[in-house]
Amino acid sequence: MKKILSILISMAFCFSVSAKSRGDTMALDSRSKIIVEISAYIAVSNLDGLKKAMEEGLEAGLSVNEIGELCVQSYDYVGFPRSLLAEGVLTSIVKEADEKGKDLEWGEKAREVPSDLEKYEYGREKINSLFGRNAKQSRPVSTDYNSSTDIFLKEHLFTDIFYRGVLSDKERELSTATMLASLGNVNPMFTSHTQGAFKNGNSKEELEEMALIVGKLIGKKEGRNAENIVKQVTGAK
Repeated sequence: MKKILSILISMAFCFSVSAKSRGDTMALDSRSKIIVEISAYIAVSNLDGLKKAMEEGLEAGLSVNEIGELCVQSYDYVGFPRSLLAEGVLTSIVKEADEKGKDLEWGEKAREVPSDLEKYEYGREKINSLFGRNAKQSRPVSTDYNSSTDIFLKEHLFTDIFYRGVLSDKERELSTATMLASLGNVNPMFTSHTQGAFKNGNSKEELEEMALIVGKLIGKKEGRNAENIVKQVTGAK
């Protein structure tokens, strides 16, 4: 019995060393891991990988509306075409389940933005909360491109989208950081949202694993870049 126990302990130790040598931190829980995988596939429009990840997400306990919200979140960061393609994949999964008589968990519905909400102020304060800023500027009156983009950013992205709920701020920022890491060549935005992900509860180890997953699913170049940004943001050695 002691010999068997000794063998089991030795095997467990070897597995742990092997996992660390591969960089498999396993810090993300199953829900967060599948959010990262779905987000990465959305960013590069890998529809076969996306369908598999979405199906695994539904099996793991994500609701249809939660996965749909990842699609909604994506369009402001990786574009409408990729978002619409992702929504199409989810719609096909729902249709297939319906044809087979399989019940899916739809989950929480998105909230509607109240008509009397001061959207610019709400969006400004959401940005302050997410990224630790203290901006207090008023809504621009100019219609030039800089001012218009600022209004769209605060009133649409950080109000219309973030107000919807369904996903937590922690999950939205983890998803966004993953998408930008997968997209590549957008390091200023990727850095900001990695900071947002870190500030809103994603640990250093979880973000390191996100970078590893990007490297595995998208490419070594994107993965190495993500690892470097995560180190910069979290102060990892």
